[in-house]
Amino acid sequence: MIVVGREASDTQSIMIEDKVLRCEKHPLQDNVNMTEGMNIKRLSRLAGTLCVWTAGVLAVLIFVDKWTNLSVPFPAFWFTSRSFHVPACVILLVLGWLCHRNAANVPEHNAAATVSFQNVIVYSKPDCCLCDRALDVLSEFSHSLPAIQTLDISGNEKLEALYSECVPVVEIDGRVRFRGIVSPDLLERLIEAKQRQSEC
Repeated sequence: MIVVGREASDTQSIMIEDKVLRCEKHPLQDNVNMTEGMNIKRLSRLAGTLCVWTAGVLAVLIFVDKWTNLSVPFPAFWFTSRSFHVPACVILLVLGWLCHRNAANVPEHNAAATVSFQNVIVYSKPDCCLCDRALDVLSEFSHSLPAIQTLDISGNEKLEALYSECVPVVEIDGRVRFRGIVSPDLLERLIEAKQRQSEC
């Protein structure tokens, strides 16, 4: 069962807090923070691609020099450095692979990777599909949330009196934020508001 009135109240409180916690900062600063990881990813991919392409060109030149009769005007240093051609080609390929692997491991939003809250508790009960859905949504933001604690209210008279009609109930840092349904959009805004507060 979803308590619409309480959900609307929680939504309004999150919107108000989002406005209150807003810092007076230049908008470009937030953009830089949000795209820092993406820029690192792009630079790593670009460096990896350049290394692989350079290795490919070098391999073609080595092939032309050693196994064809084509007349290519190689510079003088090419002939004096022949012993380094193959190792250089291998090193470039390895560097390209490492750069692409590093790009795959870099998160696109470094700012969102900071855990800003102390605890998250989900009050639930057995055979609750909304509880499962709430946990799924929270897990999508695991990079910005602490370990999620799940508490079964069954058999606890106090908790059942408080929450039995509106599980799941999500409590963040001691304050109930969601009842019935966890909105990904509202959760994201709550996280961003908390992070802006931490940066001030």
